[in-house]
Amino acid sequence: MQRLGYYLERIYRLMFIGLLVLLPVAFLPVPWATLPHAKVGLLVIFTGIGIVAFVLARFLEGNLSLPKSWVVFAAILLPVAYLISAVATGASRSSLLGGGIEPHTVAIMFLWAAVVILGAMVFRGRAELLRMQYTFLIGSGLVLLFQFARLFFPDALTFGGSFTSPSASIVGSWHDLGIFLGLAAFFAAALLGNPVHSMSERTRWLLRILVLAAIVMLIIVNTFDVWVGLGILSVLSLAYLTIRWIRAADPMQTTGTFSFNVLPFIALAVVSILFAVYGAQIHNMLPQRLNIAYVEVRPSWVGTFAIASQTLEGKNALFGSGPNTFIRQWGLYKPAGVNETAFWNADFTQGVGFIPTSIVTVGLLAALAWILFLLSIVYESVAALLKRSLEVQPFVAVLVGAIAYLWVLSTVYAPGITLLTFAFLFTGALVGWGMYAGSMPSYQRPISETPRFGFVWSVFLIVIALSTCIVSAIMIRTLISDMYVNRSIVIYNQTQNIQTAQGSLDTALKIDSGNDRANRAALELGILQIASLAASTSPDVEQLRADLAATVSAAIQHGLTAVAQDGGNYQNWFSLARVYEQLVGAQVQGAYENAEKAYQSAIKANPTNPLPYFRLAQLAVAKNDLQGSENYLRQALALKPNFAEALFMLAQLEYSKGNYDAAFAALQATVLAVPQEPVAWFQLGTLLYQGGKYQDAAMALKQAVALNSNYANAIYMLGLTDAALGEKDDALASFRKVLELNPGNAQVEAAINTLENPPATTTPATTKKKK
Repeated sequence: MQRLGYYLERIYRLMFIGLLVLLPVAFLPVPWATLPHAKVGLLVIFTGIGIVAFVLARFLEGNLSLPKSWVVFAAILLPVAYLISAVATGASRSSLLGGGIEPHTVAIMFLWAAVVILGAMVFRGRAELLRMQYTFLIGSGLVLLFQFARLFFPDALTFGGSFTSPSASIVGSWHDLGIFLGLAAFFAAALLGNPVHSMSERTRWLLRILVLAAIVMLIIVNTFDVWVGLGILSVLSLAYLTIRWIRAADPMQTTGTFSFNVLPFIALAVVSILFAVYGAQIHNMLPQRLNIAYVEVRPSWVGTFAIASQTLEGKNALFGSGPNTFIRQWGLYKPAGVNETAFWNADFTQGVGFIPTSIVTVGLLAALAWILFLLSIVYESVAALLKRSLEVQPFVAVLVGAIAYLWVLSTVYAPGITLLTFAFLFTGALVGWGMYAGSMPSYQRPISETPRFGFVWSVFLIVIALSTCIVSAIMIRTLISDMYVNRSIVIYNQTQNIQTAQGSLDTALKIDSGNDRANRAALELGILQIASLAASTSPDVEQLRADLAATVSAAIQHGLTAVAQDGGNYQNWFSLARVYEQLVGAQVQGAYENAEKAYQSAIKANPTNPLPYFRLAQLAVAKNDLQGSENYLRQALALKPNFAEALFMLAQLEYSKGNYDAAFAALQATVLAVPQEPVAWFQLGTLLYQGGKYQDAAMALKQAVALNSNYANAIYMLGLTDAALGEKDDALASFRKVLELNPGNAQVEAAINTLENPPATTTPATTKKKK
């Protein structure tokens, strides 16, 4: 039994050491498995195994040992707050589990609380802190090797389509890579500058190379907040080493030795300050291969506060809207100005930062838990640093700096799974150090001390182990199901094969029937299949009708299941409405009413999005309700005044009513709203042509062709316009260009023939050519 307990101890320790190396580089080399899938999967497996091994080891040892720490208490309070909020707001799947990869679910928060507790048990003492830093740097070295290889061989190292963008990062986002490498540079510099840590010359050179490589990659990534954070850490480290050297009066540390120790931090401080001030200018001077553009879009502080002020009103103040519901709150309360930007239809899952998002969705309960957690970290950090042992202070100072760096950046930014896991893990290591140094008491009690106590704790440990196994299995099932949904999308995009794509969706639903995303994807695939069957020329009419009826029924059922699983997700209602909309043209009884109800439900779930109003306007036209269509269009334009499609449709309605001035005004607003959109110019030119204003039409259509030289519809209309203006040669040139783009098009050939052999008083037809 003792031998088994020893192996169990080794297992949970290896799991957490393995996280430091493997989590940053974890990925699956297939295009349908995202980085969050791989990293959450690894976190679930390693943490789950670690928890079970730890519990069994305590059970076999017969002794319960846990840290008595406010940090641990607050870490446990965080998932408890999430759970209370989830239950109080309806205990939805999105709050409890989500799609498996979201960082704001109850399940993920429980895993991170376990990471803090077990991290405290694994990383205790000077040797463990050193092991943690070196292990982290091994993982950092692997990350740097991967990223530099991708820089020089981007096409050869896509790994099955997992990394296609120049800004693809194995850690997470490009911004995450910068934060990670900033921490790696700090750890390596700290080891080089540690006055009480000796190492071989080979190790020292490896650390120097790592610092240099990290700085080079940081210059390529060039993220302002990382430079600021790294600069502050470097300056504080310089101050710490200087004060320590002056106060310690260590005869073994000469002035030369001191200068050698602080050199890495001086270099980091100088580079960080330089690039924090002039980073953009210097980055623009890099060679094209290294000048990687990266656009990061997330709500601002103002936008996040606006969502918070609306969400945390009245009865929602204490429990919020529920974990992992920021995307829903964004749809309900996003600032009006957002709709006039290019990101009007973006569904943001987080606010400006990780911690602010948590407070917005989980309410004041989360705010209290986070305040207690962060204040506890500050208290434990100060207590650890006040221990006046010159031999251990540098190791603790590095750990405290890393924790502060990660948690501050988690407040102003929303990091990915890797960085958040390390923030919790390093926090646990701080608790472990406190246990080792004596600044923090530990709870130790033999399980068998009293029969009643032993029985209660035995049952508790068994429940923890079983619960961990069940929750881990559910999360892995959710991840696999979600990956099969992605696989279906990839298969369809690559092959256009509906049946093969449907097979992956069927597998996803077999694995996890509660996956609303899988049901929504099946619905979308059903819409494509309906269109395919409707266009079929199969002679077996009866079989075609049966297949069409079965497909429609299955698609509707998937839609109803999706809204039943998550009625707060407007996308589920939107997709269901699209199915019914397909049936309106066939005059299926109840199709119009059901589509309208579904769109209205989408509006209720996301009232700031103009798209459902626009689709209702299109739906009203199908019913020949032009006044209703106009009302919906004006509601859409009230939300988004520069909504080009709505403006054009309104122009068409005005034109059909004979309101030519209003129609042209709407189209002029369209091209002003989207001046770089060739479709808008084409539509303006078309209406001008239909109104007989050929000169103005030619100008608009030439602008459309200038923006897209292969825009066949615009070139064709330009040909008609030139013909109407008597510009025969220009018209022929336009028609011949269209014929190059669409060989064998009979309509274009007829137009060319008419111009080359004109009958008396004949002009080309005005029928629009389709691509």
